[in-house]
Amino acid sequence: MITRDNVREVFDAITEDQIERVMESKKDYVLLELLSYGAVFLMPVADSESAHEEALESGGVCCDKDDLLRLFKESGSKNPFFAEYL
Repeated sequence: MITRDNVREVFDAITEDQIERVMESKKDYVLLELLSYGAVFLMPVADSESAHEEALESGGVCCDKDDLLRLFKESGSKNPFFAEYL
């Protein structure tokens, strides 16, 4: 589950490949989840009720790319791979 206490670490753990895949996708929305074993899952998705439900059930986030970048900035993460998209 992503919380205010771990959001920076979640953004720090996102890989360059994940960021590039999401930001270069034609899909406007993303699904961000923290998996039970600590890995971060970031994937482009269509804006759909099922994507929002999955995020809600997993304690993740389903949002558009602009909100993802806003959350990244607010998290205080220093992940360098987001820089070119800000």
